[in-house]
Parts: sequence; C-alpha cells; structure tokens
Amino acid sequence: MRVVVSAVGRFYMYDLARELARRDHLLRLFTGYPRFRVDPDLRPYALTRPLFPLIELTLARAGLMRLSKLISRFSVHTQDQWVSRNLPDCDLVIALAQTGVKTFAVAHQRGIKTVCDRGSAHIVAQRHILREEYALQGVRADPVPAWAVRRELAEYAQADVITVPSHFAYRTFVEQGISPAKLALNPFGVNVSQFQPRSKPDSIFRVIYVGGMSLRKGVPYLLEAFAGPDMPPLPDFELLLVGGVQEEIRPWFRRYAGRFRHVGQVPQSALPDYYATASVFVIASVEDGFGLVVAQAMACGLPVIATANTGAAHTLFEDGQEGFIVPIRDPAALREQTLRLYHDSDLRHRMSTNALRRISQVGGWDQYGARAQEIFHKALDRL
Repeated sequence: MRVVVSAVGRFYMYDLARELARRDHLLRLFTGYPRFRVDPDLRPYALTRPLFPLIELTLARAGLMRLSKLISRFSVHTQDQWVSRNLPDCDLVIALAQTGVKTFAVAHQRGIKTVCDRGSAHIVAQRHILREEYALQGVRADPVPAWAVRRELAEYAQADVITVPSHFAYRTFVEQGISPAKLALNPFGVNVSQFQPRSKPDSIFRVIYVGGMSLRKGVPYLLEAFAGPDMPPLPDFELLLVGGVQEEIRPWFRRYAGRFRHVGQVPQSALPDYYATASVFVIASVEDGFGLVVAQAMACGLPVIATANTGAAHTLFEDGQEGFIVPIRDPAALREQTLRLYHDSDLRHRMSTNALRRISQVGGWDQYGARAQEIFHKALDRL
C-alpha cells in the first residue's frame, strides 16, 4: 500500500505520516511547513511549500485570527493545486479537509483512492454551532467562511472514505446525511512516553485548561464558572489557563483579570510539567472534534470535566467514570462537578486511576496507526 499524505500544517497529520512510514506505507508527505521544521524522521518523505502557511501561522500566533483566516484560503488552495500537479503514482491519497478538491479529482482520473481526514464536526454542523455562539456573545464575524464550506462539501462528496476522530464528529456527519459506510472512526493517539503521571509539587487544587483561548473553546464559560461572582472563595484553589489568546477573548480576560492565572503558548515538551501541577482538567468547548489535550491530561492521571461537544465524550471517557460530561454553555455544571472533586479526594483518586486505565486502552499513536492501516486496507479492498 503506497500512501500520500497532504497537510498544510502538522496538526496530527505528522503522527499519521510517521505511523504510515513505520509500516512502510508512506510514499510522500506534502506539507506547508518549511523543511527545517519537518521532523527529521519525516524529511526523507517530505516536499514543502511553506509561504502562505507560515504567514497564516504567524498571524494566528499573534492573535490576529481574522487576518490568519483570510490567508488560510490561499494556504489550502495553493496546497491543493500543488499536490494535484505533483501527485505521484500511489494507491491512496489522504488530504486534510479543505486541501483535497483538485487533488481528489486528479486522483480519481488516475484510479487512486481518496481519503478526506476531518478532525472536527461536519463543517455545516460546525458552522451552525459557531455562528450561534458568536451571536450569543455579540461578536460580529463569520467563524466558518462560505468558501470553506463549499470546499469541504465538495471533498465529502468526492472522497471514497472520510475519517473522523470521535463519536461526536461521526454523529454530525450522519446527521448531515453522510452514509455510515463512507465514514471511519479513528480516535487520535497520545504520546504515552511523554505524557505520564508525575508527583504533584504542591497542595493547591488547580483547575487547568490547555488550548486556544477562543469562543469555540468555550473560554467565556470557563472563566464565568471559576472566576465569576458565583464561584465561592476557596482556600488553595486556582484556575490555570495555558495557551495563546485570540482577540475575540480579550474582553473576558479583562473582565475577570486577577481571578485566574494565564500562561501563553508553551512547547509540547513543557506541557507535562503543567499537567503535573493540576488536580483536574476542564474543557468547555462548544465544538471540538476530539480535544487532543484531553487525552494528554488523562495520560498524566487527571480526571476530566468536558462538554458533550469536545469529542472526548464516549470516545475517551464516560460520564462518572474518568470524569464528568456536562452540557455546552453551562458554567454552573462545570463549577458543580469541579467542586465535587475539590471536596472528595477519594472520588478524584478513583477517576484518576480510571483515566490512566482508559488511556491504556485507547493507546498511543502506534494503536492509532494500526487502526488507520486497517481502515485504509479495507477501503482499498472494498472500493
């Protein structure tokens, strides 16, 4: 099986490419990263075209999301055109959603099977949820532009297989009329050699969230839950947020200033140190295809409180076992379940043990790669 992978950025696609390479399936990796940023073990397979993706990434890291989203249209379009013109002979091409319209058309003309990899909900469902959220928060912007919807709908129709990482994402595709026969579920892995339990360095009950500070991630609800007026004063309690801040969230940061601690973006290698200081991981996303940070936190032994729309629900953990699943847009539920863990150390310890056990079942990237290999082999046999 000779496979080509196309991804503007690294996301989890480098992990997929690595697992395919380990199994001697990877033929080529087309990436928008500059060559020096490509992992050394993937460089022999990599072709790079970094101009627009680098501009997009730089703007995003600076919190200039509107400009970043404008550039993203050029990033995915040029990636698609580039790959379609240089697609080698192969059995299967996997393109990250939005980068495969022309590539899939060329592939089908040449008898190459196609996989659209979508890491979030169906784009129509995603757009509906996020538009609703922006309206509720009084933010005037289009979170998912029409051109992106058109591209992805074309890809969904063209693709032989659509891979998704969670039951939540899978359900949104079925609800939008995509046949289950066309869908394949493959939860992301976690680097279990990097993310492991460590001794907590202090006695502070620390709620941690790691990820982008955005409306999509439900950060206003997180702040309202633990930094708002309904949060009772508690000894040795802290809310810690780790990640870059988008402009749309800055009004909430100003409103709750002094009631939480914020650390900006940190490298992946530093995340285990932050997880080690925490007592519980809380994520309040209104739409999130998987929430890879949830798996990282669980691998470090943290119970998790997450909304039903994170993708972690039922894919990574069950309500009341490894943590709690709460509705979206419900600060009171986030606070209530967290306070249960604050007051009940036995429950916290039991959920920590369950989280570690569940992650061992979901597995690391090796298991993710094995599932991907099976999905692709079945697709080639069936189609």
